[in-house]
Amino acid sequence: MQNIYTQLKEHFYMEQAGFEEPVVHPFTKIEPHNFSMYTKDSVHHYSETIHPTNTIPTKVFGGFKRACHNLYKFDSKAEKDLATILEKDGSIKKWLRPARSQFRIYYAHNSKRYETDFVVETTDALYMIEVKKENDMENPEVQEKAAAGKKFCESATEFNLKNGGKKWEYVLIPHNVIGLSMSFEGLVERYKY
Repeated sequence: MQNIYTQLKEHFYMEQAGFEEPVVHPFTKIEPHNFSMYTKDSVHHYSETIHPTNTIPTKVFGGFKRACHNLYKFDSKAEKDLATILEKDGSIKKWLRPARSQFRIYYAHNSKRYETDFVVETTDALYMIEVKKENDMENPEVQEKAAAGKKFCESATEFNLKNGGKKWEYVLIPHNVIGLSMSFEGLVERYKY
């Protein structure tokens, strides 16, 4: 048995695959979220201060006017604060926290699905937004996800511009720079990938 393995190993090779061109559809319905909420829990207004902040991922938030869904959960205070910025910034037309099945963007040789944090629409563009801890910004997996997101944005832009739509931009924002006094435009200009 060892001889067979040794012979096979001598002739085995692996080539690193690149990114496959994403399939871009002109319209995809906005998928609903599938998250649970205990009946004893209340829906918190998105502008409500939550203490301690590490409990934010367990809460459900509502009161949105520009969001594509009525209710959202957030993984961190930075994500919740970004949602508040999006709700208050007059340049934002619509925004959403995509459901798990909303996009089909893959990384790690197409073996893992990438789920972005936000998609934001302004008058001029669509933005795919990822919020990450500052220490994780250079993490290889974060960078690989960002490359996949950027590739999607490039392909979506190419399709949209040929068909009268808007460009897409990928934005990777460190969590510690998001403050309620910031503008969305300022964050985008500083952290476009």
